[in-house]
Formats: sequence, C-alpha cells, structure tokens
Amino acid sequence: MNAHKLIVAAMWAGAISLDFTAVGPFMVSQPLVCGPLFGWLMGQVAVGVIIGGIVQLLWMDLSPIGVGIPYDSTAATLLAVYWATLPGSGALSQVVLSLACAVPFGFLFRWLDQLARRMNTLVMHRVLAFSDERLPWGLWLGIAGGVAWSWVRYAVAYGVIFAGGEWLWKRVAYFPRLT
Repeated sequence: MNAHKLIVAAMWAGAISLDFTAVGPFMVSQPLVCGPLFGWLMGQVAVGVIIGGIVQLLWMDLSPIGVGIPYDSTAATLLAVYWATLPGSGALSQVVLSLACAVPFGFLFRWLDQLARRMNTLVMHRVLAFSDERLPWGLWLGIAGGVAWSWVRYAVAYGVIFAGGEWLWKRVAYFPRLT
C-alpha cells in the first residue's frame, strides 16, 4: 500500500466531494466529471471515464435539492476509480468489481451527510448566540468552519475506506490467481 498515494487521493476526493453539498453546485461532483478527473489524478483517465459514465447513467437524476439528501454517487465513483486504478488492476472485470464494491458506500456517505447536517444545526445555534455587532464574524467563522469540517470529514472517510478497500481488494480481486 502506497501511503503517499492514499493520502493524496483522500485529500483530492475530499475536495471533489465538497461540491456535492458544502461549497456550491459547480458540477465537479457529477460522476461524468469527477470520474475522469479522479482517474487522471490516479493516472488512468480511461478507467475514470468508464466508471464515471456508468455511474452517471445509473444515478443521473440525483441532486441535493432543499433538505433532500440523495444517494452519494460521487462517493461511489471516487471509490470505484481508486480501487480500479490500483497496481495490477485495469481489466474490465476488475473495473466492474470495483464499481460493485463501491456502490454500497454511496448509502454510507448519504448517512454521513445526514449526520453532518444535524451537527450543522448545532453550529448554527452557536453562531446565533453572537451579538448583533459580532454576527458577521460569527457567520464567517461558521461558514469557514463548516467547509473545513466537511473537507476533513470527507478526506478522513475516503482515506479509511480507500485503505480498507485496498486491503480487501488485494484478497478478492486477484482470486483465484491464474498460474
């Protein structure tokens, strides 16, 4: 396991995921965009295009509108691209296996987003406690802190899941070994 690659990948995955709900709708988190982008970062654009295209077609209608928190297709895309670009990967069967392994994590990241929104409510209660003269400062701290917290939360979650998946990938993806 290359720790440097894993940390850099987790940091970039966290930054890409900020687009989903934390920063703004720049559409970078759409699978058709983040798949090739993350594939390029991992050194295999073609794998990113294939996975991003498949996920985009499957979950094209998902968008975080209002209070609705949809399935996190961004997480499924980034995880699948990471696992499919591991050394020794690249066969179409391994691309499909990586996608199948990543799909359940879209539900986990959705749950993490719901939890984060509950925590954001607690933070907003703290911000509203600021006096009227200091309210702009409190709002700025709340927004900057929320974005920073979202990035850390995503980066750590991706890092842990990348590492665990890589460990499992080495045992499942190459079994049975051809002689």
